[in-house]
Amino acid sequence: MNTNTLKYLLIILSFLGISCTKEIKNQNKDNSIVITKEDKTVETPERTSDIINSEYTQEESIYIGMLQKMYGEDDYYISIAFNDAVPDSFHNTFHRNTEDYIGELISKTEDHERYKIKKSVAQKYFDVRGLDTIIILNDDQERIDTLFRKNYEYFSDQLESQVIATYEKTKIVNKDEDYLCMSNNDIVLSKTSVFKKDSTYLAKTLIKNSFHPSNVYAHYKMIKNTDTISFVSFGIYNNKIQKECFYLFKNKNPIDSIINEYSISKMLPVPISMETENLYIAYEFIPDTDAFWVSLIGIDLKNDKLKNYKRNRLYTSLKKE
Repeated sequence: MNTNTLKYLLIILSFLGISCTKEIKNQNKDNSIVITKEDKTVETPERTSDIINSEYTQEESIYIGMLQKMYGEDDYYISIAFNDAVPDSFHNTFHRNTEDYIGELISKTEDHERYKIKKSVAQKYFDVRGLDTIIILNDDQERIDTLFRKNYEYFSDQLESQVIATYEKTKIVNKDEDYLCMSNNDIVLSKTSVFKKDSTYLAKTLIKNSFHPSNVYAHYKMIKNTDTISFVSFGIYNNKIQKECFYLFKNKNPIDSIINEYSISKMLPVPISMETENLYIAYEFIPDTDAFWVSLIGIDLKNDKLKNYKRNRLYTSLKKE
């Protein structure tokens, strides 16, 4: 593991708590976002991105994330986060004293080790609500399978250590790829608009806003009613500035943004219908490292805001079957 990777893993663990969540924040205290490019300064409208913070209770929620294939094995897994009742100070304590919480060794390879965790331990310290049964969806946002939890485990490899929920492969879920998944629910599924690449539209958007990024990691657009919604994920690196940026646009005008130490490579649609909001799974990463994770993000089309759903949990009243 290189030094940069270790550095950024510590950053991630310190504010994510192993989860696939993070805080969306603006660059300046006055809630305006300023990017300096050569001798120009561009400001977006004042905007405070929403942070969805829900106390850890037995309140009904839906987990939405990505089911990942375990390298070199047949099982799949979901990363799980500490629950809100667990203080941040305990996170490092848990990882330093894993022998107090883990059980038997499940498997050991050249790349990783897997240890079983008792259900009582997982329920006490981690947010595992609804993960006994999960729904699997395909790229067309259609339900294709249902999986049942196999184990709670402590998983350790050369990059990181984390607590996971594992699932066995099936006749349908058996490929070496990630699958969109959500905890079992009776919500009516409804397809969400898909972002598509358009290099010409990207170039026009950058020119209009006087953006001169060093690297563009992702650029996509979609049509919603009479508006074109697009986003650009890019980095700016020079003698004065070193930062990663994610900008959301409506008709080429910036409406909200994320300025942080990570970037977004793609956004996958989540087929849950909300009156004025689209849901997406964002693939996020720290450039020049092996660190990556996924988050549940909402685009509030009425108020022109980005929303981040803590621990990939959706708390809302939705239309049920």
